[in-house]
Amino acid sequence: MPKKKTPLPLFRDYANRWFEKHKKTINPASWYGYEKTLGMLLPTFGEMSIDKIRTKDVTAFLEDMANTYSSSYVKKMRAMLYQIFTSADADGLIKVHPVERAPIVKQTTTPENEERRRPFTKEEQKLLEEK
Repeated sequence: MPKKKTPLPLFRDYANRWFEKHKKTINPASWYGYEKTLGMLLPTFGEMSIDKIRTKDVTAFLEDMANTYSSSYVKKMRAMLYQIFTSADADGLIKVHPVERAPIVKQTTTPENEERRRPFTKEEQKLLEEK
């Protein structure tokens, strides 16, 4: 009788176990940031099997996040994904590391975030200087 193949963990389960182990190596003051970043990853990848996530999935996620979040925060999300998948690779759960080839994505310029990033006008500068 053929041996039944053990199903690989969902990303959510593996990432949560990774975080619990990783917590021991980071400053407790950093836990909140890690939890917040992990919380950003779970809606997209949480229900996917760890071995089914591909570079195209990671790239699409990062590009989508770049429409809303700063480049530095998107880099944090990518870095956490990289660490999780490096651990999964070391555990023999994946054949291809999906983050290694995913590009580093910069914030997308949209009318909404461009307005937030524009320089002060001369009038605005004068008002600030007066205060």
